[in-house]
Amino acid sequence: MNALRTPQAGDELSTPGLQLVSLIRPPSGTTLCVDGEVDLATVGGLSQALHHQLEARPVWSEMVVDLSAVGFISLRGLTALEAAVARAADEGIEFHVSGCPASLVRMLDVLNVELPT
Repeated sequence: MNALRTPQAGDELSTPGLQLVSLIRPPSGTTLCVDGEVDLATVGGLSQALHHQLEARPVWSEMVVDLSAVGFISLRGLTALEAAVARAADEGIEFHVSGCPASLVRMLDVLNVELPT
């Protein structure tokens, strides 16, 4: 059985069309920087990266997802973020989203959904 490796600073968690980089923020936080478009073709990579980061739970007490370099995020991307927010809450991890692109802000307004910022 393979033990899960704790994400390290600068880890490339990328998928074609989407660049994802993990940045460690001592003493107990991590930031997942997302660059590209989150759509049907790339949402699986985002979901996997979020899962990977949350699996390191004994290490993190806070996680930030930085979307400032995202040009577009689909409803599936929002669903992936909501699932990560729920899982983080269940595991006692403070979860924040920063740099929301305009498309996500509009979608959140229309759907009356709030993400922790």
